[in-house]
Amino acid sequence: LTLNNGVDYLMEGRVTVGNGNGELGEDGNLLDGTPVSNVTLTIQPGVQIFGKTGTFANMIITRGAKIMAMGTKSAPIVFSSDDEGVAGAGEWGGLIIHGYAPHNECAIGGTVCNIDSEGESGFAGGYDPLDNSGVLRYVVVAECGYETPLGNNSNGISLIGVGAGTEMDYIQVEGNSDDGIEFYGGTVSVKHGVFTNNLEDSVDWDEGYQGNLQYAV
Repeated sequence: LTLNNGVDYLMEGRVTVGNGNGELGEDGNLLDGTPVSNVTLTIQPGVQIFGKTGTFANMIITRGAKIMAMGTKSAPIVFSSDDEGVAGAGEWGGLIIHGYAPHNECAIGGTVCNIDSEGESGFAGGYDPLDNSGVLRYVVVAECGYETPLGNNSNGISLIGVGAGTEMDYIQVEGNSDDGIEFYGGTVSVKHGVFTNNLEDSVDWDEGYQGNLQYAV
């Protein structure tokens, strides 16, 4: 699917790209035998994606899927709530990306790993440090961090087991009610990150994160 410039998109609830957040068996398929979908969501420069205000509307990119969000300096891709402007916090759910990269809860020497992930988003993790979940370039995520039914606020961008083959460059998270960006394991790196007005940590990492951050404000 391609989201086209000139069209605004509204998420009224959770949008799940792919099916790799289901629990995987030893053969790498879902437990019912269904293969993991290798689907791609492409987002053109200048696209605005809104999460319905006051809901847990969010986007999950699951294992095996890719997001190709390639904005430009003059036409960034913006995720925010659907109210006026980008001033606010906790108004929608945020962006969650899963991958097959290592996580410190994955058993040493294993072949399949299923980490129960942030934001009630299903399973992530694996054994491929070079796994590729796509591209986030000139992307702004604003006003999110809606409280989940379990009483947790979601991060602006949550990265669970995301691999080093993923490109993240020129990223801003603005006004999130929890962390701006959080890495749960994985090996992805971020270059040129701006994290502003977030109400908990600007940048957080745990569970064995092994990536790099360069030029972060």
